[in-house]
Amino acid sequence: MTKLVFHLGAPCPSFEQLTFSLRKNSFLMSERDAMIRRPSQYRTAIDNALMSQSLGQFTDAHRKDLLRKLTMDKQHKRVLLSHPGLLDEPANIFRDGVFYGRAGAATKALHDLLPDNEIEFMLTLQNPVTMVSDLLATMRFTSRAKFMNGLPLEAVRWSDVISMIRKANGYSDITIWAHEEAPVIWPMILRHVADIENDLELEGDLDLVAPLIGDYPAKRLKDFLAKQTDLTPAGRMEIIEGFLRRFFDPDAVEQEIDLDDIDPDAVEVISDAYELDIERCKSMEGVKVISAF
Repeated sequence: MTKLVFHLGAPCPSFEQLTFSLRKNSFLMSERDAMIRRPSQYRTAIDNALMSQSLGQFTDAHRKDLLRKLTMDKQHKRVLLSHPGLLDEPANIFRDGVFYGRAGAATKALHDLLPDNEIEFMLTLQNPVTMVSDLLATMRFTSRAKFMNGLPLEAVRWSDVISMIRKANGYSDITIWAHEEAPVIWPMILRHVADIENDLELEGDLDLVAPLIGDYPAKRLKDFLAKQTDLTPAGRMEIIEGFLRRFFDPDAVEQEIDLDDIDPDAVEVISDAYELDIERCKSMEGVKVISAF
């Protein structure tokens, strides 16, 4: 039976890149019996199925039709599906003043759509300060307080979201990683999502780090990695970190935190709390953390 791997969010800048990077390796994915779908081919089908289910109109015939749409009517070991609105629409992630308060119910609804399929959830964590700043820049809320429905930034906890998912879907695997670490651990993320060997070279390994160091250093890095034999994940990560230290371009990640009511001291406090929250997530049962540390 096909395992369905749902990438749930966060709606951070690198969210869609997971699909784009893996689709560069479509032939290899096919050899490994994995399918990486274009989001436009299935997101509406999932949304419609969830709506039908909420209205009590989802039948076994609908279930078979949905599975055909998700798998293209083929048997695969794994199918990656990504959707930034599955836990909730970005504008509603602080619904009723709770961070992703529908996470448990939303993931349980996915399970109920396809109860015979094994499901794995994947979640990209992001610092609450940059996450809220990024989202507010794309929305029409007049203030952070209105967007967050009164929830203080310092109260945002990813571990709470994961706990809700675990309680609603106790037997499902959950894999998480931090958006801030993604450029360095991207090769590890791609191989885990696709469930392929660590020693295989993949197109897309450097998709997140290349913009940070420039075209020429990125080419040198790619050539250097290609010449390495018996390269372990830790070894690959160490090489990438070395190139980042040497060639990092600060202008490539120039990011303004447009939160007028948050001063630098508060940003540091919230960021420290975020780091502690990641450590809390690492100790949670049933949660795999992909991390450089």
